[in-house]
Amino acid sequence: MKKQVLEQIQKMFGKALAAIAQSYLEKFQPRVVVIAGSVGKTSTTQAITTVLDEHFNVRTTHANYNTATGVPLSILGEKFPVSRLGWALLLPRMWLRAQKRQSFNMLVLEIGTDHPGELQQFAYLHPELGIVTAIAPEHMEFFGTLDTVAAEELSIGSFCEQLLINRDTVRPTFIKKYAGKTAHFIGSQTDYRITNSSGKTLDLLCGPLKLKSISTHLVGRHSWYSMLVAATVAQLLGMDEKSIRRGLQNVKPIPGRMQLLDGRKHSKVIDDTYNSSPEAAIAALNTLYELPGKQHIALLGSMNELGKTSALAHRTLGNYCDPAKLDLVVTLGKDANKYIARAARQRGCEVIEAATPYAAAEIILQNLKSHAVVLAKGSQNGVFAEEAVKLLLKKQTDYTKLVRQTPYWLATKRIAFTDAPK
Repeated sequence: MKKQVLEQIQKMFGKALAAIAQSYLEKFQPRVVVIAGSVGKTSTTQAITTVLDEHFNVRTTHANYNTATGVPLSILGEKFPVSRLGWALLLPRMWLRAQKRQSFNMLVLEIGTDHPGELQQFAYLHPELGIVTAIAPEHMEFFGTLDTVAAEELSIGSFCEQLLINRDTVRPTFIKKYAGKTAHFIGSQTDYRITNSSGKTLDLLCGPLKLKSISTHLVGRHSWYSMLVAATVAQLLGMDEKSIRRGLQNVKPIPGRMQLLDGRKHSKVIDDTYNSSPEAAIAALNTLYELPGKQHIALLGSMNELGKTSALAHRTLGNYCDPAKLDLVVTLGKDANKYIARAARQRGCEVIEAATPYAAAEIILQNLKSHAVVLAKGSQNGVFAEEAVKLLLKKQTDYTKLVRQTPYWLATKRIAFTDAPK
């Protein structure tokens, strides 16, 4: 089905599906937690789900179903139809599902926005707790300013009983202006914070709970925030320390989001290729800088959907490339090659530009030394840096751990790049 037709169908069905989901919520009253924010929503959703699953029967967002149409489907356990007939049958099937109590008593739902005002369409969820992970540039061709982004993301406080905000990633001025008076906070100088980290274990303070020596499978301080949020949510919802600890130690990285993989020549590859934004890319670089290795390589792809801020954002990222901590920077995509490459060279970095992810992988392999650490970061369309990661893997069968490996996405990449494998 053509993309434009599919989008029109989804928009048409969105309100009807939301009404059905709302009727289910009003009838059976499961508890609801929602996660919003510019970056880190999916990792945070996954971490919260893993921890709460130790005590509740949790249903969470399926795949990236964080839209007006996708959220109702997640609630009632349906998937997007792939045909007109499928859409025609969807409403009656959803209605039938809504008449019967499902197996969950807790919903953990990611909610997303592309335009100002869109988050208000989720008010029918009536969450008892809403989380705002961060305020950062997103869809700037529609939002225009960071202030508008903040107003949108923090607007969930108008329909959530309680709001939880990461004070380390949301400016105090935005909190004062848009957060209201019922917010809880995590981050430094709060009662919910990371008090110590060794790289493999964390100490967390969660109000009255002191959680020491929590083993973590995640890399990077910005990734650890998802564990802190999960622990905080669990504590606020009344879970006991033993269950919270057990859940935290089960939190795993998810594809394309700071996942550490084994690469060729005994290297480690940080796969952060799901998407990219200025704050997330800088955080990923910080993690690369901190990890021990005999060589450090950064593959930095273009960051899409930044509108008029794109040039400055890419130059800022290029200026953050530290020649004392990077042996090689490989840029990928139009804006990355135009702005990141130039700024990184001016900083003194060795930079090689690549037109495709397959060319980027070849450049890295030609320069790769034993026991290196490689970061791959970039947005989707026109970049697809996960295809470079695929060629760097020690075990080619590990490609199943990467994002966008379905037949649809592979076909999309073959169309986008003439050197893509057939």
